[in-house]
Amino acid sequence: MKELPHWWSRPLRDPHETLFSFNPGDVLADLRITSDEAHRWRSARWLSFDPSDLVQLNRPQELELTFLRDLARSGLGHDLMGNWLARLDRPFQYDSARVAFSFTHGWVQAPPTPEPDSEEDEQDPFEILEDFIDEWIEQTASEDPENLRAIRDRIDKALAESTD
Repeated sequence: MKELPHWWSRPLRDPHETLFSFNPGDVLADLRITSDEAHRWRSARWLSFDPSDLVQLNRPQELELTFLRDLARSGLGHDLMGNWLARLDRPFQYDSARVAFSFTHGWVQAPPTPEPDSEEDEQDPFEILEDFIDEWIEQTASEDPENLRAIRDRIDKALAESTD
């Protein structure tokens, strides 16, 4: 298997349960999946369960339905979809928002975006603005001075209101 660039990893299933379970009919309706589609996926051995046999669905089963739905709606033919799915571990409980198929590397997954540990890790919006404002003002002054005047008027108004 080809080595992946550092910004990708091989897809990992998300088997994490939650405290909540879901009504299968509601999940199928929310995902706009017909029972016929789910039955075809089960017959093709893509879906690891039959939603009509269950009273409740868990989070990994919902992910599996979502992943298969997104792949099926991508426009791939049945044979090609089966070929691509054969390259993944079953059950297909992958987060379709993070997993993609690369024509060079096969199935890949984007790493999770780290959440800031604290407010100190977040950059102050004023600092971000400070980094770019001078260049933006110069460019806007030469290309669209009327827009710059309108912004100045809004700033003047906000300052006047804040001192009242």
